[in-house]
Amino acid sequence: MAPFNIGDRVTLAPARGGYEGFVTSILGGPGGKPLYLVQSPNSGDPNEGIALVAEADIAGGPGAVPVYGLGETVTLYDAGGIITAANGDDTYDVAVDWFPNQHLTLTRSHLAVPAWRLALENGG
Repeated sequence: MAPFNIGDRVTLAPARGGYEGFVTSILGGPGGKPLYLVQSPNSGDPNEGIALVAEADIAGGPGAVPVYGLGETVTLYDAGGIITAANGDDTYDVAVDWFPNQHLTLTRSHLAVPAWRLALENGG
């Protein structure tokens, strides 16, 4: 199997949980072989979450990353947001309203948010 990149959707081998997730980090491992930090969009589930695995522990991938549309409502960093631009490289611009239920609403733009980050926070 070929090496994986940050943002790739992969499936772990059954011995490592068998769940689908995204490569969120790549670390140096023993003998210079990479270790992949894989996070599931269902990480609140006790049977799925975050795993640090070797390439041999990945059973499949890379798979498709979700596509989001302009004006679509998403969650980003535990706050509600709206997709304001699709950049064409699997990244999106997102405007997030912080404190939307308070007397003060602060809107903050996040530019070039990777699709895999949005998938992790929106159930993938």
